[in-house]
Amino acid sequence: MLLFAAFVAGGNAWGQLTLPTTGSSYTQNFDDIGTALPTGWTVKAGATGTSQGSAGTYSTNITDWGTSTANFKNFASSDGLTSTSNATAQSASTDRALGVKQTGSFGDPGAAFQLQLTNTADKT
Repeated sequence: MLLFAAFVAGGNAWGQLTLPTTGSSYTQNFDDIGTALPTGWTVKAGATGTSQGSAGTYSTNITDWGTSTANFKNFASSDGLTSTSNATAQSASTDRALGVKQTGSFGDPGAAFQLQLTNTADKT
Protein backbone atom coordinates (compact mmCIF):
# COMPACT_ATOMS: atom_id res chain seq x y z
CA MET A 1 0.00 0.00 0.00
CA LEU A 2 2.87 2.37 0.76
CA LEU A 3 4.30 1.87 -2.73
CA PHE A 4 0.90 2.69 -4.25
CA ALA A 5 0.66 5.86 -2.14
CA ALA A 6 4.14 6.93 -3.24
CA PHE A 7 3.20 6.36 -6.90
CA VAL A 8 0.03 8.43 -6.58
CA ALA A 9 1.73 11.22 -4.64
CA GLY A 10 4.72 11.26 -6.96
CA GLY A 11 2.75 11.71 -10.17
CA ASN A 12 4.12 10.84 -13.60
CA ALA A 13 6.37 12.59 -16.10
CA TRP A 14 3.60 13.31 -18.58
CA GLY A 15 1.58 15.40 -16.13
CA GLN A 16 -2.04 15.47 -15.17
CA LEU A 17 -5.01 17.13 -16.77
CA THR A 18 -6.67 19.38 -14.21
CA LEU A 19 -10.43 19.38 -14.62
CA PRO A 20 -12.18 22.74 -14.18
CA THR A 21 -13.92 23.30 -10.86
CA THR A 22 -17.12 24.26 -12.68
CA GLY A 23 -18.74 22.76 -15.73
CA SER A 24 -19.87 19.27 -16.43
CA SER A 25 -17.80 17.98 -19.31
CA TYR A 26 -14.34 17.64 -20.77
CA THR A 27 -13.57 17.28 -24.46
CA GLN A 28 -10.24 16.87 -26.19
CA ASN A 29 -9.26 17.27 -29.81
CA PHE A 30 -5.94 15.89 -30.96
CA ASP A 31 -5.25 18.41 -33.71
CA ASP A 32 -1.86 19.36 -32.22
CA ILE A 33 -0.49 15.82 -31.78
CA GLY A 34 2.15 16.50 -34.42
CA THR A 35 4.31 17.88 -31.62
CA ALA A 36 3.22 15.88 -28.54
CA LEU A 37 0.23 14.30 -26.86
CA PRO A 38 -2.06 16.62 -24.89
CA THR A 39 -1.40 17.08 -21.17
CA GLY A 40 -2.44 14.05 -19.16
CA TRP A 41 -2.51 11.65 -22.13
CA THR A 42 -0.04 8.82 -22.67
CA VAL A 43 0.09 5.46 -24.42
CA LYS A 44 0.85 2.06 -22.91
CA ALA A 45 1.93 -1.31 -24.28
CA GLY A 46 1.22 -4.62 -22.56
CA ALA A 47 -1.71 -3.33 -20.50
CA THR A 48 -4.05 -5.84 -18.88
CA GLY A 49 -7.02 -5.73 -16.56
CA THR A 50 -4.63 -5.61 -13.59
CA SER A 51 -1.61 -3.72 -15.00
CA GLN A 52 -1.13 -0.37 -16.73
CA GLY A 53 1.59 -1.94 -18.85
CA SER A 54 4.75 -0.09 -19.82
CA ALA A 55 5.27 3.24 -21.56
CA GLY A 56 4.45 2.94 -25.24
CA THR A 57 6.18 4.75 -28.07
CA TYR A 58 4.16 7.42 -29.85
CA SER A 59 5.10 8.71 -33.29
CA THR A 60 4.22 12.36 -33.93
CA ASN A 61 4.67 11.83 -37.68
CA ILE A 62 1.52 11.94 -39.81
CA THR A 63 0.66 8.36 -40.69
CA ASP A 64 -1.50 6.94 -43.48
CA TRP A 65 -4.46 4.78 -42.38
CA GLY A 66 -3.06 1.90 -44.46
CA THR A 67 0.23 1.62 -42.55
CA SER A 68 1.39 -1.88 -41.76
CA THR A 69 3.88 -0.78 -39.08
CA ALA A 70 2.58 -1.35 -35.55
CA ASN A 71 2.77 1.55 -33.09
CA PHE A 72 0.81 4.44 -31.58
CA LYS A 73 0.36 7.07 -34.27
CA ASN A 74 -0.88 10.45 -35.48
CA PHE A 75 -3.70 9.63 -37.93
CA ALA A 76 -6.13 11.83 -39.84
CA SER A 77 -9.57 11.92 -38.27
CA SER A 78 -12.32 10.69 -40.57
CA ASP A 79 -14.06 14.09 -40.36
CA GLY A 80 -14.28 15.43 -43.91
CA LEU A 81 -12.66 12.30 -45.38
CA THR A 82 -14.02 9.03 -46.74
CA SER A 83 -12.80 5.46 -46.41
CA THR A 84 -11.15 5.81 -49.83
CA SER A 85 -9.22 9.02 -49.00
CA ASN A 86 -5.62 8.71 -50.18
CA ALA A 87 -2.43 9.47 -48.24
CA THR A 88 -2.25 13.02 -49.65
CA ALA A 89 -5.76 13.86 -48.41
CA GLN A 90 -5.03 12.29 -45.03
CA SER A 91 -1.77 14.23 -44.66
CA ALA A 92 -3.53 17.50 -45.51
CA SER A 93 -6.25 16.95 -42.90
CA THR A 94 -5.82 19.25 -39.91
CA ASP A 95 -8.36 17.23 -37.89
CA ARG A 96 -6.11 14.61 -36.23
CA ALA A 97 -6.75 11.49 -34.15
CA LEU A 98 -4.63 9.45 -31.75
CA GLY A 99 -4.62 5.84 -32.93
CA VAL A 100 -2.84 2.54 -32.76
CA LYS A 101 -1.92 0.04 -35.45
CA GLN A 102 -2.07 -3.37 -33.81
CA THR A 103 -0.46 -6.60 -34.97
CA GLY A 104 -0.12 -10.05 -33.45
CA SER A 105 3.22 -9.02 -31.93
CA PHE A 106 2.25 -5.50 -30.78
CA GLY A 107 -0.81 -4.19 -29.04
CA ASP A 108 -3.09 -7.15 -29.63
CA PRO A 109 -3.81 -7.45 -26.80
CA GLY A 110 -2.36 -4.75 -24.56
CA ALA A 111 -2.46 -1.40 -26.38
CA ALA A 112 -3.95 1.28 -24.15
CA PHE A 113 -4.59 5.02 -24.10
CA GLN A 114 -4.25 6.50 -20.62
CA LEU A 115 -5.58 9.81 -19.29
CA GLN A 116 -4.44 10.98 -15.86
CA LEU A 117 -6.83 13.43 -14.21
CA THR A 118 -6.71 15.64 -11.15
CA ASN A 119 -9.45 17.71 -9.47
CA THR A 120 -11.99 14.90 -9.80
CA ALA A 121 -13.85 15.58 -6.53
CA ASP A 122 -17.62 15.63 -7.06
CA LYS A 123 -17.27 14.58 -10.71
CA THR A 124 -19.16 11.66 -12.24
